[in-house]
Amino acid sequence: MKIIIFGFLIAFAFISCYSIEVESTEIGGNWNDTQTWISGTIPTQNDDVIIRGNVKINTSISCKSINIANVGNLEFMKQEKKTISSVSENIYIFGLLIISENCEVNVKNRIFRDENNKPNLMNFGVIVVGT
Repeated sequence: MKIIIFGFLIAFAFISCYSIEVESTEIGGNWNDTQTWISGTIPTQNDDVIIRGNVKINTSISCKSINIANVGNLEFMKQEKKTISSVSENIYIFGLLIISENCEVNVKNRIFRDENNKPNLMNFGVIVVGT
């Protein structure tokens, strides 16, 4: 019996740590709209997100990492009340990242930018790195 329970615990730990890539359509859309994503699945805190269209965020979000492709735009839209979003690993910017007023983005590790693609970051809110 202990072996079966231990097996379930190991399987649960593996599944809870597992991340998948969630990729936006080339058209993009609202982050919380299933039609924005090729898989039809809204990204979760365990997912690596690839932005290939114009994706807008109008609420707090959490994900593992964000990779904005050179054809992608990601915009944290201006809010009436402060929103706090979190990325548990890195953000890679090859397209455009816009952080509007009243938006805070917490990034645990680093933000990598393509220095040949300027400007690729427009920040009117708050970015906290190393949280």
